[in-house]
Amino acid sequence: MMTARETPEQIEEAALAWAVRFPLSEEEEEQFEAWMAGDRRRRGAVTRALAGWSMLDRAQAGGPMASAEVAPDNDDEPAVDGRALSWIRRRHVLGMLGSGIAAAVTGLVVLPRLGLHRETTSLGEIRRLPLQDGSLATINTDSAIDIRLGRKVRSVALVRGEAWFEVAKDPSRPFVVESGHVSVRAVGTAFSVRRSDDTTTVSVTEGVVAVSQHDSMHKGFPLTAGEQVTIGHDGLIGDVRKSPENIQRALAWRTGEIALEGETLGYAVDEYNRYNSRKLVIASDALAQERLVGMFDVNNPEGFAETVSEMLDLRVAHRNDEILLFRDKISPVATELPQPSI
Repeated sequence: MMTARETPEQIEEAALAWAVRFPLSEEEEEQFEAWMAGDRRRRGAVTRALAGWSMLDRAQAGGPMASAEVAPDNDDEPAVDGRALSWIRRRHVLGMLGSGIAAAVTGLVVLPRLGLHRETTSLGEIRRLPLQDGSLATINTDSAIDIRLGRKVRSVALVRGEAWFEVAKDPSRPFVVESGHVSVRAVGTAFSVRRSDDTTTVSVTEGVVAVSQHDSMHKGFPLTAGEQVTIGHDGLIGDVRKSPENIQRALAWRTGEIALEGETLGYAVDEYNRYNSRKLVIASDALAQERLVGMFDVNNPEGFAETVSEMLDLRVAHRNDEILLFRDKISPVATELPQPSI
C-alpha cells in the first residue's frame, strides 16, 4: 500500500513551526535533524521560513524590513536595504543546513541590488512563493525565475522549467512573464508558463492574458480561462486549445501529483523523470503507448511502478538508478533498454 507523502503546503507549515521555535534545545535539535532527514524538500522550506521569520523580527523591532521582491522607487535603480536577512539569533542554524544553503541565502541579498531576485527549485522541489505585491508564484521542479517588481511593471523571466502565477490586481502595474521570445501580459489573473528546449506553453486558469512574441510580425492575441497555446521557439504558433479539464490535470503538480486521464505510459514516465533522480525506463515503444488513469505522487516513482505493474500486468526490475518496466520474461539486465529521457 502506498504511503501518502506530505504536500508542499504541509512541508511549508511544518517548517514555519520549526522556525518560530529557534534557538532549539539539544533535544529539539535532534528532533529537527531527524525531521530534516525525512524529506529533501524540507531543507529549502526551513531556509525560507527562517528568512521570513528573521524579517518579521526586524519589523517588530522597528528596523527596516527588506524583501527579495521589494518594489523599487524607480525601475532602473531599485533601492534595497543591504542588511536584509540578518540572521541574529538563528545564525547557528546555517551550519546545520550546510554551506550550500548559506550561499543561497546570501544570494537573496545580492541579487536585489542588481534589480533582480532569482528563485530556483531543485529536482523534485515544488515551491509556493508569495510576492511582495500580493501575487503568488508556484514554481515547479528544477525551475528558475527572475523577479523584478518595478513601479510601472512587475516582470518575471522564466529562465527554465515551469511556474504558475496568481496575479494580484493592479491596473497601474501590469504583470509580465517572459519565456525566451514569448511574453505573457496580465493585470489580475491566474496562468502557467512552461518552457522546454523547443517550446513555451501558456495555460490560463482564470481571467485573460495577452500573449505576444518579441521581434515578430504577428500581433499579440488574448488567451482566456480554460485556454492553452504552445509557441515554438522558431516563432510558429500552435492552435489555441480550449480544455479546462486538461489544464487542471496538467497543473496537478501544484499539489505534488501527476493526474492521468487516458495519457500514455510514456507521457507519465517523462513527467516522473522530471521530478526524480531515479529514472523510470520503459522496455519497448509498444508498452509506452499503454493508457493510464489515476492520481500519483510525483516523488514516489517506486510506488508508481508498483501500481502500474498491477494495472498493466508488467514486471518491474531495479538497476542502479533506474526502475525498469517490461513485459518480456527475458531478464532485463541482459536486454538492451532505451535510456530514460531527462
